[in-house]
Amino acid sequence: MPHIHTKPGQIDFIAEVFCVYQDRVLFRFHEKARLWIAPGGHIELHETPEEAAIREVKEETGLDVTLFSGKKETSEHEPVGTNLLGDCRELLVPAFLNVHAINAEHRHISLVYFGTVITDHIIQPENHEKAECRWLTREQVQSDTAITPLMKKYALVALETLSH
Repeated sequence: MPHIHTKPGQIDFIAEVFCVYQDRVLFRFHEKARLWIAPGGHIELHETPEEAAIREVKEETGLDVTLFSGKKETSEHEPVGTNLLGDCRELLVPAFLNVHAINAEHRHISLVYFGTVITDHIIQPENHEKAECRWLTREQVQSDTAITPLMKKYALVALETLSH
């Protein structure tokens, strides 16, 4: 998806999901950044962060993900009250938040979610989202020198939180 902000210094919000399947976590290779990361991308103006997270996982991997907060499933939320415009509902609190520079004039605020999937079968898109994907165990994450320390931290917490 395109960047929402187009002027130097503006920040885009992104959502990323560390997907867990049978004690393994999914990484995909981001060609432009040359990094192993979780599936994810920009939050569009019409989306909640959760909607963006679910959409991005589907677009990049073909997987249907169920998002979690800690150990509580939170795919759907009940209204918690009303305001002048109607129902109000709680949003899923991400597992982590960070801000990082893409370049000298562009930053992202990342909402990091954890989720589970019911298969490890990746369906590669036939577009610019196509990327190498790998399912890694805890030990593989820890020993892989191509994964940044921050991505390792998030992946290991996701595995600890969601593995059986």
